[in-house]
Amino acid sequence: MKNKKIVVLMGGTSPERKISLKSGENIYNSLKRSGYNVQKFIFDGNNINELISSNPAMVFNIIHGGEGENGRMAAFLDLYKIPYIGSKTEAQVITMAKHICQPLLKHYNFTVPEFVVITKRKEINNKLNRLFKDHKKVVVKASEQGSSIGVVMCDNIEKANKNSNKIFKNYGIVIVEEYIKGQEITCGIIEENKRTISFSLMEIRAKKKFYNYEAKYVKGATEFIVPAKVNNKTTKKIKSEAEAIFSLLDLKDFARIDCILKNGTVYWHDVNTIPGMTDLSDLPQVAVYDGVSYDELVEMILKNAVRRYEQKD
Repeated sequence: MKNKKIVVLMGGTSPERKISLKSGENIYNSLKRSGYNVQKFIFDGNNINELISSNPAMVFNIIHGGEGENGRMAAFLDLYKIPYIGSKTEAQVITMAKHICQPLLKHYNFTVPEFVVITKRKEINNKLNRLFKDHKKVVVKASEQGSSIGVVMCDNIEKANKNSNKIFKNYGIVIVEEYIKGQEITCGIIEENKRTISFSLMEIRAKKKFYNYEAKYVKGATEFIVPAKVNNKTTKKIKSEAEAIFSLLDLKDFARIDCILKNGTVYWHDVNTIPGMTDLSDLPQVAVYDGVSYDELVEMILKNAVRRYEQKD
């Protein structure tokens, strides 16, 4: 594979473009250090034909959000029979849309925060009233955004109403969840020859009240604790459930799955099919803690995708 062309696909048109470019640059440099024939491709929304013309043997898709994670880019690559790293179209469609993914997880008996889905402006008042009957604080989210873009914590119904309208206007469908105060835990997973491998759990403690976009990507804004301050029994439970979600959704190659731990109960709230690979990103940090360098991690993800396509052929 080292002599065949690998294209690192980055950029995209979503609000996460800047993070994608950082992830892509890191992956490009890593593959170059490892001796691969690699080139960068920055997708801007208008140059998709150039990607086809580059005739890649493998695409390392690291576009966060938007077409990179909502299934569109995966469907395009499938159409042109271009091999790529990461989950297939169906999995991305489901995981990117929280208003679809959360009910699915609940159906399969995974615990999720109580939520309401808002698809029309006229629903906002009634659905918020229903949620605030039992909860004093909620989290308003854009259903199809990542990196905590379009996410606001609200401690009263007026604020929730205002932000629901704003997010609905900017991003479309809104999901509003009960706010659960507990340990923020993330589980990084890679796939190796049809076997899922969970890294050590990471506990995330934002120095501000909420783990928002700034907390995720501004150095020093968040304390990352590896391994998470969780007992062995609960650690096994979280890893086991994360791997079960990975399998249920038929995820491929790599992912990051997030939960909140409160009083022994694990609440699942986010599935990321294209996790960040920046210097501050969770997956590389837990891999390094477990003795897997950044370069080794990237190569493991690449080799799994290559093996998967070879077995398919």
